[in-house]
Amino acid sequence: MSLARRWSLLLLAAVPLAAALPGLAHADANESALLASRLVNFLRFFDWSGTSDGGLTFCFLGADSVRERLLASPEPQRVGSWNIVMRAASGADDLAGCSVLYIDAAWRRANPATSEPLRRHMLTISNSTDFNARGGMIEVVPLNDRLKFSVNLPNIRRAGLQVSSTLLEVATVRH
Repeated sequence: MSLARRWSLLLLAAVPLAAALPGLAHADANESALLASRLVNFLRFFDWSGTSDGGLTFCFLGADSVRERLLASPEPQRVGSWNIVMRAASGADDLAGCSVLYIDAAWRRANPATSEPLRRHMLTISNSTDFNARGGMIEVVPLNDRLKFSVNLPNIRRAGLQVSSTLLEVATVRH
């Protein structure tokens, strides 16, 4: 097969992929919006009375689009009387002061050896499919414009966190 013929076939194969890219970007935007709308709600089901400084720091490893959506909210993020501060973390060494940590699945794939954040006393949430089995607390999976989530109760208890039974009633609970 000639080189020109190979290039022609390659270009023909690329057209459907290029046509699908806007749809993929839209799906990513929908997933980011869905996650952003739900992440802060998870915090409402935990007892934060042990937090001494009057605020919760919500850290993100990856998921810039989700964090940016939360920061773009016209109203300040709050849980009860607690102000929520959002910040990007650069890695496991940058988590001091985090009350909550969201670890994006893409970040975990790029940093597979990082399990240290899962051993700290903070609420951990991720969209990674094996998150709870590896020490995480809340694993979220977008499904048909909804969020399906599971809670690892032993991991939550090991971190010294108190979770509301209301959250446990609507989640898949791992004991």
